[in-house]
Amino acid sequence: MKRQIKALLSHKRPFRFLAGYLLWKTGVCKVFVINYHGALFRFNRSLVSMQLFIDKRYIDEDCNFLHQNLKEEETFVDLGANIGTWSLMACQIVGPKGKVIGFEPHPLTYKFYSENIQLNKFEKIATAYNVALGDTTGMVKFSSIFDDMNKVVTDDSNSISVSQNLLDDFTADLKSIDLMKIDIEGYELMALKGAKETLLKTNKVYFESSEILQKPFNYTAGDLIQFFNNHHFQVFNPADLSKPLDENYQSAEHENLLAIRSSPVNHS
Repeated sequence: MKRQIKALLSHKRPFRFLAGYLLWKTGVCKVFVINYHGALFRFNRSLVSMQLFIDKRYIDEDCNFLHQNLKEEETFVDLGANIGTWSLMACQIVGPKGKVIGFEPHPLTYKFYSENIQLNKFEKIATAYNVALGDTTGMVKFSSIFDDMNKVVTDDSNSISVSQNLLDDFTADLKSIDLMKIDIEGYELMALKGAKETLLKTNKVYFESSEILQKPFNYTAGDLIQFFNNHHFQVFNPADLSKPLDENYQSAEHENLLAIRSSPVNHS
């Protein structure tokens, strides 16, 4: 209880936090629906749902990025979809003639994700898959603690087994991908290695980079940049597209980077 009180007192919106916490603990939260610029999210027992309930503005930056990099009738691929914040916003942008494909490995989080798609009646736009994505097929250990930080793990502590596939297995029918987002807690390089055919028809990849999260998988931000360079992409800080990052770059903290294909994919 002391930990909860400390979190309450230190939170920027303590009364909203307390209300959300009580709704969450009692299970009453699931009857509430959160409206973010027309996208509806069920207040399920997930940390991302809680964050949305407390302050929807925390995804404003993500929403702005999507509006700047995605258009009507385009295709968006979401690796690490969680409850669907990016996917649902993308559905609103691409419209009924666009396409959104999302992947969420954790079965409970995937359930919330699928329910949010149905809640918004986006079934004709969005397709959701309950798999992890990597460079091999089979089963992998996946943490099961906090939904916004669950990831592929190398030990058995607090983990479940989930199916892993190659992204290439799901994208063969797509002519082009306008934007791909990858936020899978340090497993980005493995997912990309299983997506070499997919990258040939992808224009932009927005991905998380963190040396701390990458370390258990024995690679660095520089390795990610080198991989993208080898596949005809340049990597940038999204706030500065004037100068590409080189292979000596380090991500000291959690950050998002943007890989842009050197020659855009032909959509025809």
